[in-house]
Amino acid sequence: MPQDAAEPAPKKAKSPVPTTLPEFAAARGGSARAFLRKLKKGAVLIPSREEIEELAKKLIDRSDGALRVHSLLQALNESDGAIRESILTLSEEYLRQRQAIPSLSDDNYRLVADQLLRPSVPKGSKPKSELVGVFLLLAYHRGWLPEEDVIGLLARSFPAPKAKKARASKLEPEATPASIILTASLKRPAIPLLLALHEV
Repeated sequence: MPQDAAEPAPKKAKSPVPTTLPEFAAARGGSARAFLRKLKKGAVLIPSREEIEELAKKLIDRSDGALRVHSLLQALNESDGAIRESILTLSEEYLRQRQAIPSLSDDNYRLVADQLLRPSVPKGSKPKSELVGVFLLLAYHRGWLPEEDVIGLLARSFPAPKAKKARASKLEPEATPASIILTASLKRPAIPLLLALHEV
């Protein structure tokens, strides 16, 4: 048997799914849904309040920290009980340490959302969409705001693109049967078909 026959490249081993919140926060990538499904199947080590505070600090130091928190909140329906509460508490702590929310109370959730959506002064820079996303998911899961308010705030945060206005000098002439027929390739059998369609 020839030795120089090409051998298939070895498959990359999949990285193991994390088994604790700190492991998930420290991992590069990884599906939050897969992580939470795995936690549902076995005994879970619930982080203490101090561990959650430390974990929030570590997430703030990561460039993708907000996305990690966001992905956990989006996959929250895969969890229940104490782990669900830990994720919600971690999200609150993350926002608090980012100084995105003050201390929350029943009467200021809407105010917090308005502050997050307001451009920063004096720079006028756009609000950070990842923090807005984390807050809105948290408000939704905690029941802080009615669903219609969450949707309304999401629409404010991610407005639909404005339609481009046509300039008067560049207005396209209205399409007519003749203009459509004349733009067809003369070498193709499309013209007889277009003419027949026009006759109809």
